[in-house]
Amino acid sequence: MKKLIMDLLKAMVNATLLLLLLCLFFGWQLMGRVNQVTDQVTEAVAEVAPLKTRVEALRGELVGLRSDLQNGTLPAAPQLDGIEARLDYISEELTRLRALPATIVQQAAESAAAELSGQIIRLTTCEAS
Repeated sequence: MKKLIMDLLKAMVNATLLLLLLCLFFGWQLMGRVNQVTDQVTEAVAEVAPLKTRVEALRGELVGLRSDLQNGTLPAAPQLDGIEARLDYISEELTRLRALPATIVQQAAESAAAELSGQIIRLTTCEAS
């Protein structure tokens, strides 16, 4: 009876260690995916920086235009056309950037789901030796 209890305790410890190892492995895989998503978000932020610069330049040009209007000087048509073109370009960039977070999240979810399903398939197809 004592040997049976000891064998059961050893089996429980072994099962617990195996489950712990499996959890550590899945955690390691998850951290890899988190690192990939972090890299993608970093790239997205890098794409926003030039847009910020363009907006600041446009803001400076609008300040100059405002002072011209206050002084009674009418702006030239090419200057207004340039501002309009820049606004259109910034609007297009903002539209593209709005879709970027959804794309990043979708790619991360798809890769994580594919990795998890692959690991589950590998675990369930293990054959007894």
